[in-house]
Amino acid sequence: PHAEMAEYLAAVLTITFASFMGFADDVIDLRWRYKIPIPFLATLPLLSVYYANGNHTGVMVPNQLRWLFGDFVELGFGFYLFLLWLAVFSTHAINIYAGVNGLEVGQSVVIAASVLVLNIVQLFRIPEEFKEYRESHVQSIFLMVPFLAVSLSLLRLNWFPAKVFVGDTYCYFAGMTFAVVSIVGHFSKTMVLFLI
Repeated sequence: PHAEMAEYLAAVLTITFASFMGFADDVIDLRWRYKIPIPFLATLPLLSVYYANGNHTGVMVPNQLRWLFGDFVELGFGFYLFLLWLAVFSTHAINIYAGVNGLEVGQSVVIAASVLVLNIVQLFRIPEEFKEYRESHVQSIFLMVPFLAVSLSLLRLNWFPAKVFVGDTYCYFAGMTFAVVSIVGHFSKTMVLFLI
């Protein structure tokens, strides 16, 4: 379907923009006041397709709080602001460990493996009649498997004593991949927990 293809292409475009911006940061050595809004700009293609496809802007309420808020809380435009801040947080959560051999890549491998396990568990957990949610987890797997393979290969070369240094290019690439996968897979709250 065209909607799923557009979302997948927007996801890849967003990751590509973030990688290019990380490369520009490595070459030009941008100041922090410019580094903060960079993920905002890179996330715009995905969020515009997310909006055009009419995806959900609400969150499920934990069981303990359902008596107070109900089963589902619609956030509207606030959800898009949350997704923008998620992109900023995820890119800088990976970038903050840069400089210690293997740490940023090792962190990315652990998070990527956790995301892959989460998606597989959700595929077994979600009933067949909820095809839309199952498809979003499959799309998330399609993005996460190549990322995990690349990160495992890079981890081998970036482990102490490192033969390759990743710089901001990989940090922005990894962080934006996590943000994109959580947006496409509809598990952004869980991704925040993984990043913490």
